[in-house]
Amino acid sequence: VTTVVVIGNGLIGKALLKELANDTSIGRYRVAATINTKGLVRPDGSVDQEFTLHSLNRHFEPGTIIVDCTASAAVGSIYNLWISQGFKVVTCNKKGLCADTKVNAMTSRHFGFESTVGAGVPVIRTVRAMVETGDT
Repeated sequence: VTTVVVIGNGLIGKALLKELANDTSIGRYRVAATINTKGLVRPDGSVDQEFTLHSLNRHFEPGTIIVDCTASAAVGSIYNLWISQGFKVVTCNKKGLCADTKVNAMTSRHFGFESTVGAGVPVIRTVRAMVETGDT
């Protein structure tokens, strides 16, 4: 079972949570918490307001997948810390990828991103694949 923590419960975060809840491979994912402006929200609804994004390692085991569904550059500036603590980071946060802090995560096997461009067409993975294979 893969532990997942979802940051942001706006439209994208809610859609992801719904997708994970409807996953047909029962038991494949366990959403341990969502994180929003109120704090860390556990599945039972309890809220840890003392929680900070810098303290994930006090709450979750290395290998946990952290999914950033926010539009916050501040969250993106923490990706390297999470990866150094053994977390896997997945994001669709364009601002996070443009954070002032250099995201060394881009070359990490513990970091994945996909975003949409233009009319909501996911193209980053396709463009990257084309460049990597020389099909440009």
